[in-house]
Amino acid sequence: FDSRGSVVSSGDPEPQQRMRELLESARQVSPSAAWDLDAGDAVSITGDDFLVDARLHVDAGDVSFRLFRLGERSDKRWLLVPRDRSNAPALLRQVDDVPVKGFTADHAGTGQSQLVGPAGASEAQTVQFTLSSSPGQGHTRAVILEWPNERMSWLGEEIGEEEITIFGSPAGHA
Repeated sequence: FDSRGSVVSSGDPEPQQRMRELLESARQVSPSAAWDLDAGDAVSITGDDFLVDARLHVDAGDVSFRLFRLGERSDKRWLLVPRDRSNAPALLRQVDDVPVKGFTADHAGTGQSQLVGPAGASEAQTVQFTLSSSPGQGHTRAVILEWPNERMSWLGEEIGEEEITIFGSPAGHA
């Protein structure tokens, strides 16, 4: 609508490409409801019940994502929730290392990370990340985070948003 004045004053319509760009930029995609999970939230994923006890946020612009630890006793299970809903969430297990063979790096880069857990919150730290997939293996997902003195890896399967049920109101957290 900002270009309406120029169209009225000049009498010339906006080119088609410009109009399409305006329509596409107006489309805002909100993150999944799981994006707002926080410590203490109960969640059911593919029929198994968990209590979120930590959140690892990676701010990397359009590729930002969060990893939620699903209770200390959950056999190192984490929920990956990308900010962009066009990327599926995944139920992951923390592993010592991720096999490189058979995986394609979907996104790799640098971002700012912050961990919020039972002992408090970390300061923001620079992290290198790789988000990979292996469609030939049932949409297997891999995540690797590397800080200067530490590396963490996860491996698991994509799930649908409909397979995540949140109990309570995660939007009510401060």
